[in-house]
Amino acid sequence: MDRCKTCKHSYAPTGNKKPKTDNSNSAEKWKNKNPVWRFHRFDGQHEKWGIENFNFPSILGQLASFERMSWQEIENVSGGRSSGTNHHFLPAARLDKKAVKRLQELKLTEFSDNIFSLRLNGKHRLIGILMNGTFDILWNDYDHEVCPSQKRNT
Repeated sequence: MDRCKTCKHSYAPTGNKKPKTDNSNSAEKWKNKNPVWRFHRFDGQHEKWGIENFNFPSILGQLASFERMSWQEIENVSGGRSSGTNHHFLPAARLDKKAVKRLQELKLTEFSDNIFSLRLNGKHRLIGILMNGTFDILWNDYDHEVCPSQKRNT
């Protein structure tokens, strides 16, 4: 039996301890995490979706409020006119041609299946790359131009 050096009592280590294993689906495990934001891919040079139109105090306050939620909770938020999800992945086929071209220019087409839209209000969206719970902010889209809504009954 070993002796604890700091408190001088004896203890017997148990041999049946095993490391914890996570049997959950690792592909979906990130949905239980709180969001993490990164700006290193931010397209600050874009004339409409870049830094010129970035209202830091307003946007940072909204990002801070998202941090209290898990990604699953964020994805489940619904509302708006169509009562659809406010925050969702964007199908690459529905991206505006200018957005697709800009992804090519930035050499980010490999992430086209991970483009995610965060609704801040009305038409205002933050568009980024969401992977494993980390949202790389790419564009600040005030007018819902990156992935325009399809009008009903047209």
